[in-house]
Amino acid sequence: MANRAPLTRPDGNTSQATSHEESQSECGQRNLGDTHGTQAVVRKFNLEGPVVAERHYCIPPLSRVNLEQILELIADMRYFVLRAPRQTGKTSILLALQDRLNAEGKYRCLYVNFEGG
Repeated sequence: MANRAPLTRPDGNTSQATSHEESQSECGQRNLGDTHGTQAVVRKFNLEGPVVAERHYCIPPLSRVNLEQILELIADMRYFVLRAPRQTGKTSILLALQDRLNAEGKYRCLYVNFEGG
């Protein structure tokens, strides 16, 4: 086994990686730091449901679409369709777009899911 740096856990302890921890370490899971005495945030891989960029490893959702074109369509009051296979991030993109538009203050966006359970 190659020399590996000790992992830093959320509780501040360090240890050598076990095989499971080692695979997580190779994927980049690390303690993101605790500079003000608050609980450290450790990102995880999300296997279902929308991605929350602050809590899950991901490619930033809005970087995967032509955001300029979408914003132009919205400004022109035109519709657009996100079409892609299941589990590819469509909902995550819409939620990130909602957050961005709401933060700008020009629009008030709401996400509604009509899917039956």
